[in-house]
Parts: sequence; structure tokens; C-alpha cells
Amino acid sequence: MSVVRLYLRTSELREGDTVVTCGIRVHLGGTRSDWEDKFGRVYRWRGIVTNLEEVKEHKIVPVSWLYDEKWTGGGWRKNTDADPHWDIQGNDLAMWSVERPLSVC
Repeated sequence: MSVVRLYLRTSELREGDTVVTCGIRVHLGGTRSDWEDKFGRVYRWRGIVTNLEEVKEHKIVPVSWLYDEKWTGGGWRKNTDADPHWDIQGNDLAMWSVERPLSVC
């Protein structure tokens, strides 16, 4: 599959995009949330990390940051059974490096 690299504002991101940030590849799924704050509209996407092994190998971020916690009966633990995720958040002053399939550009 051919992809094109785009540089987009946060409001221009869409489902199916892959954002490359700090060495983490984040595939955006679901819907974005947005709200107004004193600096304007803020947008947030939760995405799945698609290069987990590379993140681990290069120690880009602590792996624990990629998982939510869940109550296991014996206490709170990282839910490593879930997909690793990363949030992409910003207003329209933020620009992102995005890979988008050429077929949907």
C-alpha cells in the first residue's frame, strides 16, 4: 500500500491516519473528542501504537505509559492484554507528521 506523508493541523487528522511522533507510530481509530479552552478548540484522538517493538527497543517512552490500569482484585495493574495506545492532542497550532494511504488522499 502506498502512503503519502502530510503535515496537518490537529483538526485535519482523521480516522485511519497514522501519526508519527517522537518515534511512535500511532494509528488513529474511533472518533476524536474536542472541547474549547482559553487557547481555542482542542482536539484529542486515542490511537493504537503500531511499532511497539521499536518503542521498546529504543526506549522511546516507558512501556507502562502505553497501557491503562485496571483493577485485578489484588490491586491496580497495567492492562498489558489491551492494545498499546498513545493520545494525539492539540489545538490548531500543533502540526503532525501523518502517513495517509494514497488511495484516500
